Amino acid sequence: MSDTFTYAEFGAAFVPLAVSDDRVRAAVAEIAGDTIEVGPLPAGPGGVAGARATGAIRAVVVEADRSGEPVRFDVTLKVDLTLRVEVAGVPHRYQADVVVHLRLSVWARPPLGLFIGVESFGASDVGCRVKADGVRAKVLQKLGRIDDEIRANVARVVNEKLASDAGRAAREIDLLPLIEQAWPA
Repeated sequence: MSDTFTYAEFGAAFVPLAVSDDRVRAAVAEIAGDTIEVGPLPAGPGGVAGARATGAIRAVVVEADRSGEPVRFDVTLKVDLTLRVEVAGVPHRYQADVVVHLRLSVWARPPLGLFIGVESFGASDVGCRVKADGVRAKVLQKLGRIDDEIRANVARVVNEKLASDAGRAAREIDLLPLIEQAWPA
């Protein structure tokens, strides 16, 4: 039969179709949600200030590397973040462009499933450009290492979302129930 292929060829054709860029983008967007909230958290020199941040995910960009096994994806989340730091009752405001870099790998798992693994992720995988509103806010930004605090806390929130039940469920695809539904025994 000319319209058949081997099981190995089937698997090689199946994975890219099942784990497409669009599906990975949708799964990451689902895990990330529309907004990010961080805080309240200590900020400023010695943690004498309180901070709260809210943000919106502006874009999820996916680049696939299908050249070998496992299939890998570089994912970039672009986030607009607004930060409010209060010191002695005086609020200081910041706008931040945050970029989160994730590296994903797709693994086949027995008995018949796919698993999306996430490489170790930390503050060094978070890019951050902060714009302070006012001279005092700029001074506090330098003294309190606001940029580093944002990176560390965004990394913490991303890791919490990845480790959550919803995060794990979005990364584990069990194909047997789908086959049973389509073709009952």
